[in-house]
Amino acid sequence: MTVNITKGKHQSCGCRRLDWMTDYYPGDTKRPEYSVYRQMLDRCYLETAPNFQWYGGKGVSVCERWRRGTNELTGFQAFMADMGDRPEGLTLDREDPRLPYEPTNCRWATWAVQALNRREHHMSPSERAVLRRQRNEARRGERSPLAKLKDAQVAVIKRMLSEGARTSVLARQFNISPQTISNIKAGRDWTHVPAEVSA
Repeated sequence: MTVNITKGKHQSCGCRRLDWMTDYYPGDTKRPEYSVYRQMLDRCYLETAPNFQWYGGKGVSVCERWRRGTNELTGFQAFMADMGDRPEGLTLDREDPRLPYEPTNCRWATWAVQALNRREHHMSPSERAVLRRQRNEARRGERSPLAKLKDAQVAVIKRMLSEGARTSVLARQFNISPQTISNIKAGRDWTHVPAEVSA
């Protein structure tokens, strides 16, 4: 960790994250909205967050009011003042996914509403065509690990299946789709089933 800080790969050893939390009044971190707030910050600024690549990695940010607070309010308290309590079953959503997390662009929404609000719905037809082409190229690129699946690996997969290994575990271990594992298990042709591709 010290080497990474020296090289500039990390900004801190993790203590800064605790420093951010010390600004909150007792009880703030126990509110259900606090985890929503932390996840918002993490996906925009914490490079090790599982979904950072789709948020911070693409330039999505959080407004200064919510990130750093004001003279009177912490960032979380400003977030609560602007958003209010989270209604049951709703999640934090940006109305325009091209804009940052800020009071005028955020709302509490259902998963169904969020699904309709994906970034491509705000694109022009030509922008959507470019995105579709990029996704297709990514899918073709992600098929290559499967093409390199050796007969010896297939034999290992078959042995592990016979010993009771779960399909989902094997799929993750070999970076292939669960359907491929099922085809191997059933003795069907497995060579043309694409690797798992995330949307």
